[in-house]
Amino acid sequence: MVEEYTDFPIEFHVEPVLDDDTEKTLYVEAEDQLRKLAKNHTDITGAAIDITQPAEDRETPYVYEASVVIYTRPNNIAAVEKNGDVGAALRGALKAAARQVRDKRDRLRNH
Repeated sequence: MVEEYTDFPIEFHVEPVLDDDTEKTLYVEAEDQLRKLAKNHTDITGAAIDITQPAEDRETPYVYEASVVIYTRPNNIAAVEKNGDVGAALRGALKAAARQVRDKRDRLRNH
């Protein structure tokens, strides 16, 4: 039986600061997804999430960029997503990072 270890630190940073309700909603969504990903596994030791709104220039629309780093053993996982909606950017980055974690677990299992 695999020991369940889902108590790990999650760093969450948003720049520029969003309203408290939006920021809390995003954090809760991210935490929920990360803890579900870690359930029944011991490879995840922490995570860092950074949401920024890059400076607007003439060629690119004003978008949010979400970066998710999942601290795992033996190697860390990172994903970045850009979107005009802050929630969609975060969900995209979380989805990409989760896919990488599952792929890594499959590779290690089949090795």
